[in-house]
Amino acid sequence: MPNISNALVYDIYEERLESKNKSNYKKRVVGLTTGEKLFYLFSVIVCIFFCILIVSNYLKITQLSFAISKADMTLKELTRQNLLLEAEVKKLSSVENIRKFAENKGLKCNFLTVISP
Repeated sequence: MPNISNALVYDIYEERLESKNKSNYKKRVVGLTTGEKLFYLFSVIVCIFFCILIVSNYLKITQLSFAISKADMTLKELTRQNLLLEAEVKKLSSVENIRKFAENKGLKCNFLTVISP
């Protein structure tokens, strides 16, 4: 057997032990702490809350816009009907039209008295 010194044998033994320990040693992956997890969870919940708030406000704005446009259409229709009724009132309130209506109902016109201003 070759002459190997004790120091050399000890160095080889240490190297094998270190390589064996390194292969058995698993690195611990450092994760998030409980506080960090709670903070991130709370942040996500707050973001979701604000998203829901924004969407609900947008929905309210859309509903109000629809109600305003509907009221505007109703106003235009009522204005149109009002103009038609005013024209009909002017037409029916003319003196000639009233006289014809009265004659059709059997009233007679008496022009003997004239009132002047």
